[in-house]
Amino acid sequence: MRRLVITMVAVAMVVSGCATGPLNVATRPIDLVEVGVDDAGTPTISAPSDLEVTSARSRTEWRGEGEILAFGDIAVLHLFAVSIATGEVVRSTWNPPEGEPALPQTVRFTPDDVGADLFAALNGKRAGARVVHLAPPQEGREELGPVAIVIDIVNPRASGPVEASPADMPIVEESDRGIPTITLRDVEAPDVLQVHTVIRGQGSQIRAGSWALLEYVAVDYSTGAVWQTSWNESTPPWEVQLGVGATIPGLDIGLLDQSEGSRVLLVVPPEDAYGETALVFVVDVIAVWNGEAA
Repeated sequence: MRRLVITMVAVAMVVSGCATGPLNVATRPIDLVEVGVDDAGTPTISAPSDLEVTSARSRTEWRGEGEILAFGDIAVLHLFAVSIATGEVVRSTWNPPEGEPALPQTVRFTPDDVGADLFAALNGKRAGARVVHLAPPQEGREELGPVAIVIDIVNPRASGPVEASPADMPIVEESDRGIPTITLRDVEAPDVLQVHTVIRGQGSQIRAGSWALLEYVAVDYSTGAVWQTSWNESTPPWEVQLGVGATIPGLDIGLLDQSEGSRVLLVVPPEDAYGETALVFVVDVIAVWNGEAA
């Protein structure tokens, strides 16, 4: 999991407060920051280049409908930060440095990990929200001037209509915390890969070579015990390239053509897993990136 304070370069340390003092609403610097979107879906930011910012401000561009982001959560964030004075892009998960996939960033949501002021700006917001944050110049990097940041809080799990699994596949439900659970049926493990889309997402489709951000739980078919999971407080979502042999064949093959936002049930025979036992996976496809030409 990449620490937000590091990967945002100076941004997380630029901010110095989220005051909401008695300024006239029409004159607040944050209200002079305009956010748009380009043809590729990347945010754009415009504001007067001589904008004076003495304290950090934030506003909610739109509200989310997902879970509330709270202290200690693993936050999944898309970030776009621009120097107001120079127009320099300080950080963008939509357009990362060459060689990095354009996927949301995962980070432990604490003041130490995201910075005290970004924590204050995002705390209590729901997944799906977009927040605009304006930070004053940072000591030692005054040439950047104020920095404006667009932050999208990405939903860390699939949501939507559920299609029950077939009678010969395990049952997928959710715990009180919204975490997928797997109940095995009294049927023998299959000798071929089985795939069922529990929730069908509407985002980009996985193809050979796609990068994906995944939440998952896997159980041992022979015992029903959890074999591995990312659905806990210490494990971030899994960033992986699919269809290129970077993971087991059951996932490499079984997740092809699935869409961002989907929840997928896979029953993987031993030869398509790790050779010892069949495994049952439930995978939430949080984000998909298909490269520059996508």
